[in-house]
Amino acid sequence: MEGRVLSIQSHVAFGYVGGKAAAFPLQCLGYDVDLVNTANFSNHHTAILEGAKRLQRNSISNENSPSDVHAQCVPLLPGYFFGVGDLFSSLVLAHYNPSLESSLPQVLPLFRTSLSEAVSQALTKTHAVLCKTFEYSEQLPEEERLVTDDEKDAVEPIRKVRRMRGRELRLVQSIDIIRSDFGDATRRLEH
Repeated sequence: MEGRVLSIQSHVAFGYVGGKAAAFPLQCLGYDVDLVNTANFSNHHTAILEGAKRLQRNSISNENSPSDVHAQCVPLLPGYFFGVGDLFSSLVLAHYNPSLESSLPQVLPLFRTSLSEAVSQALTKTHAVLCKTFEYSEQLPEEERLVTDDEKDAVEPIRKVRRMRGRELRLVQSIDIIRSDFGDATRRLEH
């Protein structure tokens, strides 16, 4: 799939979080990504609030109709990982194909939507990247696998930096996962 995406994300100098975590997987999947740093909007909060209010007023919602609920389970991994939301949202965007809706139910089985398919792909790939990151972090020296302790981190700031580097998403090392088409192996969202 190819296209052009405007990504409005945070900016970091080190690691794969924010714009870097969002742009890399999109570029791997053939998208041309234009990055805008969220700091560019920091002095324009009124325009953002007005846009949000307009979106809220124009949103389509019918409280009388039931909503479909989709669920998917993945094994829990201990620890905190950085950039997960950025990766997940970019993968949902990359895998979302609204044209599938017009071909329902020929393409998608009952109760599945193009959005649930995109979320399923994104969750499966994000979890696979997290597993790879967790395996990597378990091989690090013990001082880089320390649990969070705000008091010790305040006294020794490098302690937090070492821990963060070990939990940074292994995106480049997971390019095969990002580019893969899991097909039937995708953990489907259950209705």
